[in-house]
Amino acid sequence: MLSTRGQTELKFVGLQTEIRLLEARLSSVQKQASLTVPIQSFSPEPVELVKPLNVVVQRADEDFTASFFDANINASGETEEEAVSNLKDMIVATFELLSRSLSAHQLGPGPRKQLGVLSQFLKWAK
Repeated sequence: MLSTRGQTELKFVGLQTEIRLLEARLSSVQKQASLTVPIQSFSPEPVELVKPLNVVVQRADEDFTASFFDANINASGETEEEAVSNLKDMIVATFELLSRSLSAHQLGPGPRKQLGVLSQFLKWAK
């Protein structure tokens, strides 16, 4: 039979183990967590929002990735803010390329779908 001190030490070791397991689980959850960010404006770009646009930001190792899943557009950055800013630039550049540079019949199925989605959310400012 263990002494009172031995039982206390055993409980302490058990608690330390539980704490390490909880820390590992918390770290895993934090790495998998995502954040939804509403885009309010594309200023100073000449693009206006037709309806609200939300993007998802997730941690990717040391960086962050911002995604507009509907249009299959992603960008990364060292911070959440940088990832969202880079994504906004990518959204505008894609919208410009697809809507101004090429005619609709020149687009393949993927880009045609992207333009369709982007056109639901964006329009050129007057």
